[in-house]
Amino acid sequence: MSRLLICIICCLLLSSCSQEEDEIRQESSIDRATKEVADKVVEQIKTPLEKAEAVREIEEQRREQLQKQAQ
Repeated sequence: MSRLLICIICCLLLSSCSQEEDEIRQESSIDRATKEVADKVVEQIKTPLEKAEAVREIEEQRREQLQKQAQ
């Protein structure tokens, strides 16, 4: 009877450990998904900012050319 009880306890302990490993794996997949989404959001934010910066530089060059022509 005690051997059966010990076997049951061991099985329960082993099964609880394997569940923790599954949770760790799930967290890592969640972390990967979060990183992918974050990268996409950063790219969506950076692209318009980079375009605006390029337009600003073009406008500054145009303004400088107009000033040179006015002199």
